[in-house]
Amino acid sequence: FWTPNVNIFRDPRWGRGQETYGEDPFLSSRMGVAVVNGLQGPADAKYDKLHACAKHFAVHSGPEWNRHEFNAENIDPRDLRETYLPAFKALVMEADVKEVMCAYNRYEGDPCCGSDRLLQQILRNDWGFQGLIVSDCWAINDFYKKGAHETEPDKPHAAAKAVITGTDLECGSTYKTLVEAIKEGLIDEETINRSLTRVMKAR
Repeated sequence: FWTPNVNIFRDPRWGRGQETYGEDPFLSSRMGVAVVNGLQGPADAKYDKLHACAKHFAVHSGPEWNRHEFNAENIDPRDLRETYLPAFKALVMEADVKEVMCAYNRYEGDPCCGSDRLLQQILRNDWGFQGLIVSDCWAINDFYKKGAHETEPDKPHAAAKAVITGTDLECGSTYKTLVEAIKEGLIDEETINRSLTRVMKAR
């Protein structure tokens, strides 16, 4: 289930504010942890009731109309750590959320679903997240789509970039070009298998 939405509702022009728990990082983290625990069941249970998904990671709460091209840059490190990340950190480290969805926007120049800093350094390395990272629907298209982020030249480059930086599962069709990306030397099978293992474990 693609919930809870723990983004901070800082900008009232954002069209998704009603899904969130407001602009208080502490409240958002407490509500988010409760939702994850309720959905997934006890952490020591043999089976998960279902998988919850913390979304949208990260710094995603701006105007809806430009989310596919918007670059969240020059974010104060303190604001990042004290405002935008606490709820995600709590869901990962306290509630053991099974999935995290990367956001549409860019963070410091990189699309969130292709951000080594967000997905590898913070989520995987700093917080020890072992679960599944999923894209928002068609977010990988924005890597190459005209008028969107345009950080990659085409579909194979976009697919390779997303998988290499840690987006395991795509909601969309760009990953269909991963075979082509292998043939072009953009990614190797071992890297794809790393994500595939996470997908199969989640299933």
